[in-house]
Amino acid sequence: MTNKKTLILYPHFKLSDLLNILPAVKHYSAKYIVTIVLLKENLDNAKFIFEDVDDIKFYPIEKAVYYHENKEFYNYLNSMYKEKKFIGHHNISGSDISNQPFCDYKDLGLDISLYNNYKISKEYVNKESSRLKGVEYVFISLRYTDFTHQFNPGTNKIVICPESNYYEPNHPYYDLAKLYIGLPYLEYVDIIEGASEIYVVDDAYFYLAIKCDLTASICTCFCKNGVKHENLSKKFKYEFIKGILSLGLTNDSPFVNGINRNVLLQKMGRR
Repeated sequence: MTNKKTLILYPHFKLSDLLNILPAVKHYSAKYIVTIVLLKENLDNAKFIFEDVDDIKFYPIEKAVYYHENKEFYNYLNSMYKEKKFIGHHNISGSDISNQPFCDYKDLGLDISLYNNYKISKEYVNKESSRLKGVEYVFISLRYTDFTHQFNPGTNKIVICPESNYYEPNHPYYDLAKLYIGLPYLEYVDIIEGASEIYVVDDAYFYLAIKCDLTASICTCFCKNGVKHENLSKKFKYEFIKGILSLGLTNDSPFVNGINRNVLLQKMGRR
């Protein structure tokens, strides 16, 4: 039986947010049973991310809940849990969320060195990653399939994308690329480490990549909030392109928030 108190932790909702608070959760778990509010769709990945944390529990919810939309949920958490930590959007007193994960650790009142000193475990290996040994490949995660599919790596490099298959079904690389779609989040560690080029937005796979031992000759991060992350990784080149995640990016739309999509490709050096 443990005599630990329960601490409710309410971070942002993306996978990268869960990974970013892992060092903090390990810190708190020495004193508390940590319960994390998270989206139900991320529960399996969360169990993977926090599998070596003692006394961890999860509070899955069906959809994102924010204070300005549902004060009742916040009031419920406040009434049920004496010890709680609300981060970013959930910090009722206000928070600058543009510079993650520094703002998260500021909200938690923890030194950022907890995050900076954390290294990703090398035990997360995908069983199919051996197929990529000795093969030149590009890792790309730009979230929107139609944009990703305009990326042109040339014929000598395979494109690995976690969200969708870059290739048509009749392409010789189609079956190989299919093996690496929708894997558990941390199983991309050795895949990212083996890539010769990496192109990501500052989202889930960027925050995973900066904790990896990268061998890529080109690492580019497209920053969606105007914050370049040189303080997180010097290995990446940072580009700010407004609206890269905009819903306006569709197959029949040549513009993204007023930016010509060909400009995006030019900035990647791939047009």
